[in-house]
Amino acid sequence: MKSPTADEISDLFGLTSSATLTRLQNAYAARLLQPRNAWRLALIHIRVWRALIEGDFRAFESERGKLQSELQLEGLTLDDFAAEDSQTLAELLEMVIARFQNSPMLLREFHATLMQISRHVGENRAA
Repeated sequence: MKSPTADEISDLFGLTSSATLTRLQNAYAARLLQPRNAWRLALIHIRVWRALIEGDFRAFESERGKLQSELQLEGLTLDDFAAEDSQTLAELLEMVIARFQNSPMLLREFHATLMQISRHVGENRAA
């Protein structure tokens, strides 16, 4: 994941993370038995994404484990939030396309990095 564009994708994620956090918080609030836990779980979920984007797999595994444990207490799994993860990927892709539309080579590199990230998100479901 430590491609030449990983830091730049991390920067792009920084631009979208506020909206992503709000979307995740709303998704958690709608599904949790205790909606007051939505903010805390959304923050953990954002840390999972940030670690994945930065290629920090130790942090990714740690944060994902925390999130899975917390979700299990609520009777939920990561699969329950697949749509939100797909939306996060779509937002990142939209930003990459908009920003690098005039640079096909960079666009391909970003696309390849996002494809790697999407595979890990899929593994995230299976874990």
